Amino acid sequence: MPHNTHKVTLVLLLLLACMLVACLRTVEPAKPRDFGITDLFLPLEALPDNWQEVGDIQAMGPDSSLGFGDTDDAFQIYGVRQGRIPVASYYVYKNDSIAEAERWYDRDLSFWFSKSPIFGQLFGENSTPKEVSYRSAYADQFYVDCEYRKTPVDSGYTCGVIAQYEEFGVFFDTVVKPDTVSLEGFNTIVCNIDALFVARLALSSQPIDCR
Repeated sequence: MPHNTHKVTLVLLLLLACMLVACLRTVEPAKPRDFGITDLFLPLEALPDNWQEVGDIQAMGPDSSLGFGDTDDAFQIYGVRQGRIPVASYYVYKNDSIAEAERWYDRDLSFWFSKSPIFGQLFGENSTPKEVSYRSAYADQFYVDCEYRKTPVDSGYTCGVIAQYEEFGVFFDTVVKPDTVSLEGFNTIVCNIDALFVARLALSSQPIDCR
């Protein structure tokens, strides 16, 4: 009996130590970085050939054109060269800690993929188009989905990805149509975003090949 009691005590101590380490990891301030938030945006060459940046990368915050986020967050809008209507948006969030990033992810996952007019009627978990198959092996949290919309004048997918990498969060969405990007092309963009964050945060010693 004493031997079993020692075993139980040891297991409880190990569990407590693991919980303490996890707690410290999430509440400790984010580590200093040797790059800026604009370095977490894809270059144009990693996007479809007919895309262009609509303006510069802009800071977010209550006084920004978006009216939300913090001043150390940023976003970029993209359009096709032949048209004036934006077709994609890219948001990067820098949080003060991993715990804050986890809360951001939970909040924005619900906002973008449940409550917003963009992703208001999602496919089921097993109904995402097979062409959108990329999943990150390095993100702390990661979700990708698409919605098909059909109207009397138009039809097509809207696809989005949201991910958390340590203290950073990223959300990207785009219209998927013949004149913007294919489903396979969106899948490649998702891979390129993952590869960029993995490289910048040194999450792997090997680069991710998205070809």
